[in-house]
Amino acid sequence: MKKTVIVCFISVLIGVLLTFSTVRAAGSDVVFEGSAKNFIDIRNSNCLFGNFNDLYPGIDLTRTLDIHDPSSRNAQIYIRARAVKSEYQPLLKQMSLYVLDESGRIISSTNDLSQKIFLCELEGGQEKSLKLRIHINSKMSDQLNSTYQKIEWIFSANEITDTSIAGIPKTNGNYNSVVYPVTVISLVSFLLTLILSERTRYL
Repeated sequence: MKKTVIVCFISVLIGVLLTFSTVRAAGSDVVFEGSAKNFIDIRNSNCLFGNFNDLYPGIDLTRTLDIHDPSSRNAQIYIRARAVKSEYQPLLKQMSLYVLDESGRIISSTNDLSQKIFLCELEGGQEKSLKLRIHINSKMSDQLNSTYQKIEWIFSANEITDTSIAGIPKTNGNYNSVVYPVTVISLVSFLLTLILSERTRYL
């Protein structure tokens, strides 16, 4: 019985750790939190702005995002930036970020890249194409070379639950990404318990 409890505990722990993990592609400046990777496709690249070399003051750089919802879920998509080291923190203050729709119209902008910036809201099955543009402050005196290994661009997704289902409250958290893995792990743990119990009976 003690062995069974240990197995179940380890299974649940692994599930929880996977649920809250972040994913970073090799050689990329992009980090996906939770289930965000399921929604974001950086067109023709796994980098956002890190693979642009020779950045100079006053320059604008643009990257296209394809945002989709393959599992017919509803979600709000966000992005923020983070300096990899404290010495690069001033670099964030020298950049502005613009979000543009498919027609090139600016739909939002910010000078505070460390805060979550709303990109779009998806409803089941939707696909959207957005452009992200960063502008480097023209008053900067030094060449930037590259933002790679200096700045991380972090995507997150706030999945919206179906509030019409009785007993499930509306939440602003990443509800589906938490409940589904935990439910699966709980079922697996229950099955393992049954299997081990049956095995014990016949030993």
